[in-house]
Amino acid sequence: MNTEMIIPRINAWILTVIAAVAPFLIVLNPAEKFSLDSFWGGFLLSIMILVTILFLADALASKIKYKPVWIIFILLCPTIAQILYLSLRRKIMTTVNQ
Repeated sequence: MNTEMIIPRINAWILTVIAAVAPFLIVLNPAEKFSLDSFWGGFLLSIMILVTILFLADALASKIKYKPVWIIFILLCPTIAQILYLSLRRKIMTTVNQ
């Protein structure tokens, strides 16, 4: 059974950290550079959406336990869900008897 993600694990962690920091940058808007009407704010929002789509695609394509729960969790609490999903992914993979 393939337990690898659709993107390399290290890249998934990097994107997850960026997506976790991005909301704080957008809300706090240091130096007035990260508002949603600026380039960087829009770029960070795009990264957050892309990472959520990647995690949803992986959850849909993988054989994991409690798939509907993970999909809802990723949609409702993306930052927390992405960190937990990466941490627990090997444990939640279902085994297929052949």
